[in-house]
Amino acid sequence: LRDHDPADELAAATRLRRTHPAELVSAALGQARLRQRAVAKFGAEDAYRMFFTPNGVEQATRTSVAAHRAARFAG
Repeated sequence: LRDHDPADELAAATRLRRTHPAELVSAALGQARLRQRAVAKFGAEDAYRMFFTPNGVEQATRTSVAAHRAARFAG
């Protein structure tokens, strides 16, 4: 679901539910939506390797901001 298109979510869900339990498909599509939101904060390379909760994505600090803060603490 890395190249998941939100406009085609219904079609993807229908296709996946033919061979997978509905609960698993729902979780996978939810994770795909969260990862798409996380791309803005972590970049595509990292976002697609991570797992998220809605609150986690909402509260996450952008990578550039985190690096800046870390550099300030390092000295």
